[in-house]
Amino acid sequence: MKQLENFFMPGSVAVVGASSNPAKSGYILLENIVNYGYKGDIFPINPSGGQALGKKIYTSFSEVGKKIDLAIMVIPNQAMESAVSDAAKCGVKNIIIISAGFGEESGPDGAGRTTRLQEIIRSSNIRVIGPNCLGIYDVLNQLNATNFPNLPKIKGNISFISQSGAYGGILFSALKERNIGLSKFISIGNQIDTGHADMLEYLGEDSTTAVIALFIEALKDGPRFLETARKVARKKPIVALKAGRTASGRCAAQSHTGSMAGEFSTYRAGFRQAGIILAEDSEQFMDMLSVLSLQHHILPPNNKVGIITISGGPAVSAADTCEESGIAVPALSEKTVKELRRYLPPFGAGNNPVDMTPQTAPENYLACMEAVCRDSDIGGLIALNVNLDFPEFGQALLKVQDKFKVPAVSVLIDNPKIEEMFGGRIPVFKTPERAVRAYKGLIAYRESRDRLIAKKTEARRKTIKVSGLSAKRRNCLTEHEAKMILKQCGIPVTRDILCKSRPEVLKAAEKIGYPVVLKVASQEILHKTDAGGVILSIANPIKLKEAFKELESKSPQWLVEEMVVDGQEIIIGGKRDETFGGVILFGMGGIFTEILKDFSLRICPVSRADAREMIDEVKSSPILKGYRGRKPANIDAIIDVIVKVSDLMHNNPEIRELDINPAIVNHKKLIVADSRMILDELRIKNNGQDMRAGI
Repeated sequence: MKQLENFFMPGSVAVVGASSNPAKSGYILLENIVNYGYKGDIFPINPSGGQALGKKIYTSFSEVGKKIDLAIMVIPNQAMESAVSDAAKCGVKNIIIISAGFGEESGPDGAGRTTRLQEIIRSSNIRVIGPNCLGIYDVLNQLNATNFPNLPKIKGNISFISQSGAYGGILFSALKERNIGLSKFISIGNQIDTGHADMLEYLGEDSTTAVIALFIEALKDGPRFLETARKVARKKPIVALKAGRTASGRCAAQSHTGSMAGEFSTYRAGFRQAGIILAEDSEQFMDMLSVLSLQHHILPPNNKVGIITISGGPAVSAADTCEESGIAVPALSEKTVKELRRYLPPFGAGNNPVDMTPQTAPENYLACMEAVCRDSDIGGLIALNVNLDFPEFGQALLKVQDKFKVPAVSVLIDNPKIEEMFGGRIPVFKTPERAVRAYKGLIAYRESRDRLIAKKTEARRKTIKVSGLSAKRRNCLTEHEAKMILKQCGIPVTRDILCKSRPEVLKAAEKIGYPVVLKVASQEILHKTDAGGVILSIANPIKLKEAFKELESKSPQWLVEEMVVDGQEIIIGGKRDETFGGVILFGMGGIFTEILKDFSLRICPVSRADAREMIDEVKSSPILKGYRGRKPANIDAIIDVIVKVSDLMHNNPEIRELDINPAIVNHKKLIVADSRMILDELRIKNNGQDMRAGI
């Protein structure tokens, strides 16, 4: 952390590639450092020498002859290895590489440069931001080490980690528009060394940062990032905007889980687990940051809000947006309504939303707002005012926020006096929709923080080993093989018998007891039902012979299985994700998951609290909790299986995809009726070796 701090509070800065030509990046960068008031020593470096901005340009690090804390490189990528080596020899420990042309996207030369540069960095104990970035900006320390010449100078508490340098320009413009201050901006670029997790960990301990913003295209170390975020989000809000939301790799998926767990849905699940607030678009991203910057210390105790207005129409839009966003606008108590009637005109609306109308005397604004805040259901306020620039309105809202410790956001149109009064205390928006969606950030932070604190106390599970499975040098296991793995993990599965002839099929059915299910048992057939490879509810030997005749040509062996008739179908699955590792899915069976896409995801390993949240998130889950007189399903049994499948995926990188589809659950128990497991061909172990599962 101390070495990362050196990026923001260096005692001296060298600009490598500094230029006297105003059109060059080396000049612009040097000019920004000088003009923004950096107090340390500044050393321009360029082999050509000369002068720039009244400063001597040194020809090399060695010519400087003084300690350099931070070097900023704006030189051709071909010269980077030599420059970084020279910096290391002269004791430089922090480097920002602005230059591009590194990585696979730059072809074999770029990839080679990246590898060689990483070797130099590791051997020299240097920390590097970049390459292909736009640098950093620390407002409090007046260090503008970027190519942006016109950055906001209001000191604030938001720090922004951006994978895209250009997106910083959008942030700076938005902060100016909202009159919100900034602490730090970090453009991390290609992350050859320092990445999201490093900077997130640093900002979590940074006393000048109260709110952390993330612009993410892709993560390089998903598990470490999520673990770091979980720790930081318990004490500071983290708001993220994820770019590149289209799912990737679906064409290669062989299971239901694999086809449904797309890239963005997996990121969304991981962010939720880690307590990261995910903004849906750039506008909500900036608006949530504004609200959290001003009111992260005053969080609503619930998701119920009071709306108070002087103009009725915008309040109706605010109420609509609240309902669409999952924010309740509860009816006020009779006592509150009676109190409001003392101050409102007869045609004013005394319920929620409260419409004071322009006819309410300004001296009554405070009494009306206090009455709403005293109502036990109200956790915060959204106040709207169009064109009535009375100072009493602003004074009243500020007073109730302080007195009742409730967060407040405002919608102000043509109210310059009130807007100036609110500066730095109450966020102002120009539409009710934006105000509501921003307020949701406060609720999301309170909920995520509470979840993380609760999960921290969950007891750790024991680890046991499951052995005896031979990979058999193939990647697709039969249902019988997959179910044997699940059974060893303590997951209940249907009784079944693998058969190789009709006599064996008939004998197996007698042993299991009718009714039975007959299935083809071939790893070549992934989706047995779609291929006509499953016959259900076979009641007797005559029907079984008919079923066998129908399936005989489709497989060299068959599975006879007990028929489960009482319960609700569910699906539990797993997938290996390149970024996060194991991912687990839960959904209701049949059309709910496959057609309606009604399912939830989490990154492995999941806690019991995570598993319960997964069930609650599924829109069709009320079916499990008792529907039209049916007994509620055994939710604890579902949670048990979700957790065990999660641990199976987490501890076995050999498993690429896994489906339990369906499992049947009723009020007593859960039992797996079908399962599919696909192994990673590159990870399949030698024949006869065990695969281990930590539970």
